[in-house]
Amino acid sequence: MDIEGGGEVLVRQLVQSGLVRDVADLYSLKLAEVAALERMGEKSARNFFDGVAASKQRDLWRLLFGLGILHVGAGVAKALAAASPRSTTFLGAGVDQLTECEDVGEVIAQSVVQWHATRETGSSSSVCARRA
Repeated sequence: MDIEGGGEVLVRQLVQSGLVRDVADLYSLKLAEVAALERMGEKSARNFFDGVAASKQRDLWRLLFGLGILHVGAGVAKALAAASPRSTTFLGAGVDQLTECEDVGEVIAQSVVQWHATRETGSSSSVCARRA
């Protein structure tokens, strides 16, 4: 994800403070929450937020890979991103729908479904073009 200003010390603080449980939580942080952390001022917090904003412009597969979903490596993340017209299309899909995606088998699909079940996100109907 390559977020400027998001080094190991900051990430550790974010996790220990309970503000972040996984990578997806970075996108719902508030500037004041980050600025209030130890050794983090307004300018450092702003630089971090600028880095988070810049990460939104990177390829979708990098975000999917960065979420740390079990069994979703770079190749599967690329397949999901290529098959999904919107960034959240595959979220909320069932195992059967996900296995329609290239490079996604039942184990990977179950892992994605389980990951999503722990989040409060929207659902979708069709996700991937059928395999040829």
